[in-house]
Amino acid sequence: WLKMINPKYAGTCLYRGKELLYNGEFIEGQLLEIDGKNYIIDVCEQIKGNEDLLYYKDKIAFRLFNGNEINHKTLSIWTGLNDKNGIKIFSGDIVTLKGKRYRVCWNKHTASFVTKNGADQNNMLNYPKCYEIVDNVWDALQDAVNSPKEKTK
Repeated sequence: WLKMINPKYAGTCLYRGKELLYNGEFIEGQLLEIDGKNYIIDVCEQIKGNEDLLYYKDKIAFRLFNGNEINHKTLSIWTGLNDKNGIKIFSGDIVTLKGKRYRVCWNKHTASFVTKNGADQNNMLNYPKCYEIVDNVWDALQDAVNSPKEKTK
């Protein structure tokens, strides 16, 4: 077991972010912030009577410090919903509904996840299992930056 003292946050929600050190792929798990850096971990147990100290299994601790630091700009949280193919929908995903593309985001006024396309906004609970994930905002932006620009004549 490895002991980590006073991490800022270790939650029980499911988070996702892109790895910084290895392949830049998305990883899912619990969020842990240490010294201003965000990490995604697989397993976290709090020891009774000492809630300020967190202990991790050796395998997880190794992964934590060897590739699970994430780009904080790609941090997203699971909506609690899956798309029509059974894939988890996270904030920042781009989904389709009735042939139209929407971005998944949190609406603080309604305290719920919504899909947005311009002024068009839907509460995700109104259409459970009707969405299909087609992209996410980070990969879509990267694709736009990397795509060759058309030459004008």
